[in-house]
Amino acid sequence: QDFNVESERNVFDVKHIVFQTLNHFLRRDVHLHGSAFDSHDSKVNLADTVMIMQALVNPDKFGINGSETTHITRAGMDNADVEQSGNGITNNDALSIQKYKLNLIRQLPESYSQTPVTQPTTQATTQPTTQTTTQTTTQPTTQPTQPTQTTSQQVQGVTMYGDSNCDGKVNLSDAVMIMQALANPNKYGLNGTGSYHVTPQGWANADCKSVGDGVTNSDALAIQQMLLKLVNLPC
Repeated sequence: QDFNVESERNVFDVKHIVFQTLNHFLRRDVHLHGSAFDSHDSKVNLADTVMIMQALVNPDKFGINGSETTHITRAGMDNADVEQSGNGITNNDALSIQKYKLNLIRQLPESYSQTPVTQPTTQATTQPTTQTTTQTTTQPTTQPTQPTQTTSQQVQGVTMYGDSNCDGKVNLSDAVMIMQALANPNKYGLNGTGSYHVTPQGWANADCKSVGDGVTNSDALAIQQMLLKLVNLPC
């Protein structure tokens, strides 16, 4: 058994070396696998998954040629390509980064493509491109100041598990909403200054993984797993 584990590790290391060689010939600039937000910040965190998902959901603003100053860069795209690495960025790359941060996989990239492409893209042909339309209906007054606290007592109940932006459906935008609220609560949390900050109803809906433990990165992960037909919500 130890031999098999060591053999598997050696195979992964060989694939890693081969892929680095392919990067050289394809002129890919991988500085740190998973670091989509800033190619030179030397860390991988929740902001990187947000960057990938924003670039996929709204490429006009956050894609490689996006209008926002914080749009993804070419180096960031190369770094972000960590699932079937070599085939460009997809929702699965954001999923892999979250799995890595939750210690569900030991390193990035998680897997390699057998047929790498030279031009990864942020166009999301199978994802919705409409902007998040979070409802801003006034909810009961007392709200927690930290996004890690649940607010299910302040609303009538969950209207749809996973529907964090309260638009009546569950899709990638809901995972983005959760991760934005966790990564930048001052702007996107319950009391956030952003026009699209999460609402108490949305926060109650967002608690879809291990319901009752509050909203965490695991809830955003569960939404993505649901979209990939790996789980049902709540889970």
